[in-house]
Amino acid sequence: SNKSNALSLICGWRQTIDLKRCNGQLTITHEPRRVVKHVRRSRARARPKGKPKEAPETRPRSALRRVMRHLRGGTRLAFLCFFASHIPITLLVDGQAVLPESLYPSPVLDLVDWYAATFKDGLMTRPFVPWFKAVVACEVLLQLPFFFFAVYALWTMKVDGRGTFRSLCLIYGSHTATTLVPILATIAADGSGATTAEKAMLMGFYLPYLAFPLWLVFIAAGSEDVFGGKSAARGGSETGMRTKVA
Repeated sequence: SNKSNALSLICGWRQTIDLKRCNGQLTITHEPRRVVKHVRRSRARARPKGKPKEAPETRPRSALRRVMRHLRGGTRLAFLCFFASHIPITLLVDGQAVLPESLYPSPVLDLVDWYAATFKDGLMTRPFVPWFKAVVACEVLLQLPFFFFAVYALWTMKVDGRGTFRSLCLIYGSHTATTLVPILATIAADGSGATTAEKAMLMGFYLPYLAFPLWLVFIAAGSEDVFGGKSAARGGSETGMRTKVA
């Protein structure tokens, strides 16, 4: 019995002793059982764990950050609406500061005069100050052609986001954000009798033309492809290269 007990301990078996009487003799039987389950559990706990999973609440933030860094999804739609709406504003409203009044019908001229008087916008009040006319001249000559190109690029997605369009985004965003600084400073320092609430409302009209250009500079400066690699031109060029190699 001592030998059998030692053998059972070495092999990792669990021993159960049953006492039976058979023909006046005492017999000892051994019933084999597996090692206790907690040994396996302890081994499983000792195994090195993999990388911890990201917290679920951080994933939407990272996804939103990726969307805002490229012209795609909701960001692309926002800029498409911004540039498309900027074209008639430049031609019909801002352009009156530098273009002849004979080009505009009377309702359009009256609309600008009504806006300037209602919201106390001294910059859009006739006669226009010279430095503001210079800013509007740059808008008509330099920015307006880019508006049409930007609408085409954002609508069709057939423009390479790594070349000329990315450079133009940097130039436009930097130039426009710079011109908005003296405009906002003039509104804030206006002494014509406008209240703080009226100045805040007037600044609210101009702030989108500062926020969107700065946002565009952030996108163009922070990525090699402003479309995030989703532009059709890039895909077409890669396909063409693969065809040539084949």
